[in-house]
Amino acid sequence: MRAVSVVVSLVVLFLSTDATNGFMRISMEDATVLEQSELVVVARLKEGSIHIPDNEDGCWPFHATLVIANVLKGKCDQKEIPIAFAFGLTPVVGGSRIDRNPSQKGVVEIFDTGNSTVGWPSLVKDARQDNLWFLSELSLVDRKRRKSGKGTYAVAIPEQVRPLSWKDYIVAYMSDDPEKEIQRHANGKDAWIAQRAKRYLDHREVQRILTIEDPAERYEKLLPFFLRRTTWGVTREAADGIKGCGKVGGKRLEEVFLDPKHRDSREEIIIMWRWMEYREAVPVLIDQFQHYYDAYWKGIRKGWEQNPGSDETQSRILVYREMRYAITTLVSLKDPAAKDAIAMTRDRWKAVDPEGQGLVRDCDEALRVLSAAGTAQPNAAVGRGKARPREALLEK
Repeated sequence: MRAVSVVVSLVVLFLSTDATNGFMRISMEDATVLEQSELVVVARLKEGSIHIPDNEDGCWPFHATLVIANVLKGKCDQKEIPIAFAFGLTPVVGGSRIDRNPSQKGVVEIFDTGNSTVGWPSLVKDARQDNLWFLSELSLVDRKRRKSGKGTYAVAIPEQVRPLSWKDYIVAYMSDDPEKEIQRHANGKDAWIAQRAKRYLDHREVQRILTIEDPAERYEKLLPFFLRRTTWGVTREAADGIKGCGKVGGKRLEEVFLDPKHRDSREEIIIMWRWMEYREAVPVLIDQFQHYYDAYWKGIRKGWEQNPGSDETQSRILVYREMRYAITTLVSLKDPAAKDAIAMTRDRWKAVDPEGQGLVRDCDEALRVLSAAGTAQPNAAVGRGKARPREALLEK
């Protein structure tokens, strides 16, 4: 069922995670959460209702009762409904978390305790007060609870609980002209909402650009979004769209790749060329090894990375990583013409890394593969995957 597809995938993630460890949250866009929620309500947690069921296996450890004040989406005739919090979303009564100062007595906060990458404050100031809740029935979210979860609603991710102050912003997505309404919030005073609103507007514009037939025009209009590194959820839509431009996109990326102003895009472009199976990138990358990389690392010695706090070391780490991606791409494209440049790089780095780890190991493996390619057709690409056609990038 599409309405809960992303929520289901996120539940699978935490069900397969050791409950003693955190995991990295996947950020969800507000429009997506709204679309995939069966029921969106203004509601509050019933005081004293938080409990842990006797038969709970740890996946949905906290259960509570939600008192509904207003239904924004979906249908619900009940004034009170049972809800279950997924592992990693922890309701706390009275500010009793050890690592925080005590809150006002009785306040119910909800913390994202499953995120291993960042610690956020409570999702709402007090869950006993009206807030926004984005819900789907537990029986649809967790296959193990197809029977037992009926009538209980799941709160699986942080984005399913929002402050009541977000109401106008969320309702804007359900208007007849959501882009017009969301634009108001993109220009609003709430910086957090404005940032999220701008991502939605960028997403809609990128979707329009993807319908352009001419790949050259499509590329030019996607490029600013690519350079700004705009995302929609975890998707780099503009980058995917450029991949769909085929050779036109690959060729025009060469100019961006060689432009010092866009130094921070080089690594991603190398990866894109690999996915696009853009064979014309081979001489560009060979030239980088023979000239730019070779000059950059001239005089490099063992231990170059031992001062990771310095700006110089950080810059070198980025170039080192870029080289490894470049070697991977050359191997993927299987062009024997790259052998000399890779051998030169290996010989330089053997003095730095006599144990043959990291870059040296990459070079040895690359030379083995390219030697096996022998007299095969130059540029006979065997990539990880073809660029998706433009139609596959458009919103369903």
